[in-house]
Amino acid sequence: MEIISYIIVVSILINILVQLGLILTYYYPLIIQYFQNKKITWNSNYDRIIAASFLAFFCLSIYLGRILMTSSNELYLTILYMTTLFFLTISIYLIHRMGFAERAKNSLISPKEPTIKNFNRLLNENQLSYLYNELRKESIIDEDIEKDYFSTFFLAKPLRVYLTAKDLYILHEYIINKLDIKKRKEFQLNDFIIFFLTKTNLPYNQGSVRNEASKYLRDSSNAIKLKTIFNNFPK
Repeated sequence: MEIISYIIVVSILINILVQLGLILTYYYPLIIQYFQNKKITWNSNYDRIIAASFLAFFCLSIYLGRILMTSSNELYLTILYMTTLFFLTISIYLIHRMGFAERAKNSLISPKEPTIKNFNRLLNENQLSYLYNELRKESIIDEDIEKDYFSTFFLAKPLRVYLTAKDLYILHEYIINKLDIKKRKEFQLNDFIIFFLTKTNLPYNQGSVRNEASKYLRDSSNAIKLKTIFNNFPK
């Protein structure tokens, strides 16, 4: 009887560990993408269903495991519970495989991300130098950013700034007002937003910037700083 109990406990633990391993390996790529600040391949069309299935099956397995280890069950009930537990593990494995297949299929048919245009040429050397000094002085950009790097890659590569979505909209407004009409048409808000990262080093949400723009206030501390900066912006 002790041997049977030992086998049951080991079987339960193996099933639970296999299920947990399958769930973790499914979400591991998404976690890595998040921490590397890459585009997360989460697809709400099927990943929400998969997450709900994983949670339901895993919780049910834990529940059955507790019944098997803490209650005195008749033999037929023990066999039924163990069979159900194995079935749940197999189900999680099949869902895991289908999820990976869908993710691979989705990544193959996803369109390539558009190439980011370089708008650095819209500002001259004197303007870039002035903007660098002022943004750094006001702690809007990181102190370790060098002047040459800023002058070369501002509006060419994503740059972290300490601005809210509202303030980013204001920054775009001030910059675009310093350009001639032809350049203004070329440099729209959507083109501008992609060159900036939030203080947590994540891309700004274009929808948030647009939504906040309709109700932004010019009396925030950064808005006042930006106004002062562009009052003396060189030609």
